[in-house]
Amino acid sequence: MKILQKENKILRHVAKPVPVKDIASSKIQKTIKDLKNTMHPIYDAVAIAAPQIGASLRIFVVSGKVFARERQIDTKEHGGDAEETRNNDEKKP
Repeated sequence: MKILQKENKILRHVAKPVPVKDIASSKIQKTIKDLKNTMHPIYDAVAIAAPQIGASLRIFVVSGKVFARERQIDTKEHGGDAEETRNNDEKKP
């Protein structure tokens, strides 16, 4: 997928919330997969949000590279699957 640039109007819209109950839906799972597949080949990528790929949803994925040092894992050993997906409406303590 192509990453939208700042000129794209979708990036200026307020993204729709994603209720936790909808995260398991095929639509949201496809968006998460698309986010991971878009970010994965970009060596220095640390995160990507759904609007960046044209999905006006409050979801983002953080690269496993960000957590590798904390967790002392090598993301290459784990196939780069250590990404973390978040709903932008979540509150962390």
